[in-house]
Amino acid sequence: MEKSANQTILNDRYVIQAKVGSGLTSKVFKVFDVQTGETKAAKIFNDDAIATFKKEQKILSHIETINSPSNIKCYEVNEGYLKESGKVEQKKYAILEYGDHGTLFDAVSATKKGFNESVCKFQFWKMLNALEILHQNGICHRDFKPENVIFVGSTYDLKLIDFGFTVKFLNENNEKKKLKRAVGTPYYCAPEILEGNSYEGDKVDIFSLGATL
Repeated sequence: MEKSANQTILNDRYVIQAKVGSGLTSKVFKVFDVQTGETKAAKIFNDDAIATFKKEQKILSHIETINSPSNIKCYEVNEGYLKESGKVEQKKYAILEYGDHGTLFDAVSATKKGFNESVCKFQFWKMLNALEILHQNGICHRDFKPENVIFVGSTYDLKLIDFGFTVKFLNENNEKKKLKRAVGTPYYCAPEILEGNSYEGDKVDIFSLGATL
């Protein structure tokens, strides 16, 4: 695919093809990388979400050092120009793997009879492994749910996405610290979060994992 004047292009490299999701602080688009010929995802942050961008930039960079196959790959977190119909705006963005087979929520919604036990056990094991790797590195996700699990590639590799609420739950002495910020999605939140109490990051992730199962 070649660039053309009437296309929306990010950082003179990523041709925006379709909007695939949105949240409070960002929008996610399917994009074509003209340099590599690959389809990727661009998470473009709202203009007023500077603090969220900086936080996610830091956590994504840290997660990439873990090099876990169970977490979505981040290619870059940067600032660049979004060009559309002659209009140019500076945007903060992250370029990520594209979930070409949708989310776990999509898969659940598409089946009328549910999944058999062996499929559930296998996918649950992969989700558990994704969280375990984060927890071993002192990181909790805090918004684990089917919408934040995607399938990538010809082998439908399971990947954990959306690290907007992710935070370290270990202090400088490698000890657990209590967290206080109430974040997450209500139907998947642990009771202590819903009650406004302090909580342990790894434990609330496990609760959300159980709700997902």
